[in-house]
Amino acid sequence: MKNTDYISTTTEGLRNFRFEFGNTITTINTEKSISNWAFIDMQNLYKSVQDGGWKINWNLFRKYLVNYHNVTTAVVFMGYIKKYDGIYTRIKKAGFIIEFREVSQKNNGIIDGGNVDADLAAYMMDYKRDYDKAILIADDGDYTNTIRSLVRQNKLKTIISSHPIKSTSKLIRKEVSPNLILSIDSIRNLVELK
Repeated sequence: MKNTDYISTTTEGLRNFRFEFGNTITTINTEKSISNWAFIDMQNLYKSVQDGGWKINWNLFRKYLVNYHNVTTAVVFMGYIKKYDGIYTRIKKAGFIIEFREVSQKNNGIIDGGNVDADLAAYMMDYKRDYDKAILIADDGDYTNTIRSLVRQNKLKTIISSHPIKSTSKLIRKEVSPNLILSIDSIRNLVELK
């Protein structure tokens, strides 16, 4: 029997499985590449970081997501306002995909329609077969059902709350174990624009 005639299913789940057959040593890399996706509610994130008196360096934030969470795709959900095109360009250049929601400005200057919760939740569920785990960057209780579904399907890696943990929605904190939630403030030193 030739070395190539033997197929074993016992290597499943092993990393760099090595076997010898005669004078031939073969290493099989059975490790699946991980493809986690990050989903960012910009309204939650921007307001919280701004209230905290700091700004995000989008390049550093993207590197953080890659290095700490194996994020291959990071999608930012926000309302589109023409005067912020420069910011959108910086975010895209850092490696983020932007999903815009149409907004309108009323006569009194108030912007209406920037709430992205439903869009983000639908997107997460529509693409759940394309990623291994989701990283949600938000802390809004409106995501509770989506989080519950992801947890049930073992598709949630972590939640990065836009606020300190104690200020994160109680509905979210009730759905996941404490080790699955961290605050954006806890990674500030890694992602802050200086």
